[in-house]
Formats: sequence, C-alpha cells, structure tokens
Amino acid sequence: MDIRKQILQKFMYNKSMKYNEIRDQVPSNKFNYYLKLLLNEELIEQTKDKYNLTPKGTQHISSLDGLKIEENRKPIVCAFVMAYKNGKILVNERKKQPFMGYVGSPGGKIDFGNSIPEQAAQELLEETGLVASKMELKLITNYRTLDKKKNELTHQVIGFFYLATGIKGILKEEDREGRNFFMTLNQIKRAKKYPDFDFHIKTILGSKKLVFKEAIRYIEDEEFTGIDFLD
Repeated sequence: MDIRKQILQKFMYNKSMKYNEIRDQVPSNKFNYYLKLLLNEELIEQTKDKYNLTPKGTQHISSLDGLKIEENRKPIVCAFVMAYKNGKILVNERKKQPFMGYVGSPGGKIDFGNSIPEQAAQELLEETGLVASKMELKLITNYRTLDKKKNELTHQVIGFFYLATGIKGILKEEDREGRNFFMTLNQIKRAKKYPDFDFHIKTILGSKKLVFKEAIRYIEDEEFTGIDFLD
C-alpha cells in the first residue's frame, strides 16, 4: 500500500490527529510529501497542532474500500425522462460510446446534492431545451450489462424514469451528447434502440403504479444482443 493510501486509511478511523499520530507506523522518508499532497488536494486541513479530515475528504473516503483503500466500482445512478406530446415520444440518439447510435430517453447521472426530481427536470432542460408542467416517477430499474464474450459485467445503472407531460419550449435538436427528436410508437419499433426501451414505453405510459424492475442486458462487440428480466 502506498503512503497516500496509508494516511487515508488512518483518517478513515480518526477524523482528527496530531502529526506523530499520523506518522506512527508509516515509515517513509516521503511521508511529508504525501501529507502535503493531501493538504493540497483539500482532503485534509491543518489547524494548530492537528490535521483534520475536510468535508471533501469525508466524501472521498466514503467511496473507498476500508481494507484496500481503493475506489470501489459502484453502480451509476441516473435520472431519465420520457417526454410525451401529441402521441409522440421524445428520444435521444446517442452520439458517443458506449452504445453509440442507440435510441433511448434523455437523462444523466445524478449530481451530488441534487434531489432526483430536480435532476430529472435539469436533464430535460439541459439536454433538450424543454420543460414539463408535470413530472411523474413511473419506473425504477437496476440494470446490469454483461459482455458475453468476456463474461464480465461492464456497466450497472440504477435508473429513475419520469413521465413528462405538458411539454413547452424549443427543442434542442442536437448537442455533443446526441440528437433529440420526437418519434411515433411505430417509428420506435423500427429504430435501433436499447433492448429495454419497449418495456420502458409500455410501463411508463401504461402503468398506474410505480414499478421496479431488475434485468441483465447482454452485449457483444459493443452491440446489444438481448435482455433478461429477473422478476
């Protein structure tokens, strides 16, 4: 374990320590260098004769494994919006990897500090230029994506899906993330889409209660090949 990780491990169990308490059992002539590095990163701060964990440091440590002091791979948590207007559904055609060229609902990762409804409304506005007078949470998913050739998980996304109605604004047709346009249900049937998108449409438009769904999506050579719903 490198010196930086050893120091962080100590702060995982001690919010405030004196220099010698941190230095104890961390024998290295580079100790001061790594201590200063953590100060410069604002993960710790010095007050009088003690070093304290900062709020930024607390947030950082909460994402680390307590034994290895390494980043854990964690699911991505996202908010998605299915905007519905005049019998058509707003879709986003992705312009970047992974899943370039696939059609789905606009959305994005939930920013630290945001509520989920706030994030959903923010994603709709930022990605498409539109606002909705009504937003309803209709579906929560936990999707894992398995590369069948490599036999390993490549992605895990926990998604909160909102139905947006009362749509207003001028549609932003394209940005660096992808193209936005409205499609009829028949057009969506023929489109290159995420394997769960038909299920999303059926559930979000048709269900009167909140639905939770687990699934495994399969890919080969960065292309979707199928999906298994687990309940």
